[in-house]
Amino acid sequence: TSKRELLRPVMEGRIALAKQKGCDAVDPDNVDGHTNPTGFDINYQDSILYSKMIADLAHQYGLAIGLKNSIEIIPEVIDWFDFAVNESCYNYNECEIYKLFQQQGKPVYQIQYGQIPENFCQRSLDLGMSSIIKGVRLDAWSEDCF
Repeated sequence: TSKRELLRPVMEGRIALAKQKGCDAVDPDNVDGHTNPTGFDINYQDSILYSKMIADLAHQYGLAIGLKNSIEIIPEVIDWFDFAVNESCYNYNECEIYKLFQQQGKPVYQIQYGQIPENFCQRSLDLGMSSIIKGVRLDAWSEDCF
C-alpha cells in the first residue's frame, strides 16, 4: 500500500464533508510536498500522483477543484483541475505559467498579500486573472480588482 493510498480515505472524508456542507468546489493547499519540508520523503512524481488522486475524488463527489500554487506540477496535472488559485504570483514572478489554465478556458484566482504594487490590479486584469488584495493578518479586509 502506498502512502498516497493511506491518505485517500482521510482526504475522501474531507471532500465528502465539503459536499455535505454544500460546497461547489475544494481548494486543497500544499499539494506540492516535494518542494516543502514535510518530514516525509515526497518526490515530484508523488506530488503529481497525489494531486491527481485528490482531483479524481473531488470530481467523484461532483465538486470542482482548484490547484493552489504548485507551479512546478501545472503542466502535469492541469487536465485534472478546474481552476487555479495563486498567492502572490507577482512577488515570485510566477504569473505567466497560469496562462496554461486560461488557454483551457479555466479561471485563475490570484491573492496578493501585504505590500501592494501600485499597478497590481491593472496588471492582474491585463493577465485575465480575478484578483483580490488581502492583508497578511488574513482578517476580513480585502480589496477586489474588478
